[in-house]
Amino acid sequence: MNIGKFSSRIAVLRPQMMAMAKRLTDDASIAEDMVQEALLSLWDRRHELHGHPNPEAFAMTVVRNKCIDYQRKSAIKQRVIQNISADAPPVIQEEPSSDSELIAYIIEHLPLYKPEYSD
Repeated sequence: MNIGKFSSRIAVLRPQMMAMAKRLTDDASIAEDMVQEALLSLWDRRHELHGHPNPEAFAMTVVRNKCIDYQRKSAIKQRVIQNISADAPPVIQEEPSSDSELIAYIIEHLPLYKPEYSD
């Protein structure tokens, strides 16, 4: 598939692709990114589009899959951030009155040393 056929069959679907991506992401800028990624992916796979019985449906499926991948990555990122936050030591509520109190607080919240091997 050359650029002319790609433009006339796939690139003209951009408004429909944007509408689907907006519904799936609830964010216009993210939807735009997903459509751009889908168009790049479709261009890279244009040889598959040539013989495909319904390249328009294929294009919409690629957009949907890009949006789903984005949502999965975002969910994983959120879980990692929550786990890091849960493992973080509590914030000092009051300013330590002396250096020794600060040192004691720091020592109390140090992670345990776990040797990788023992002799």
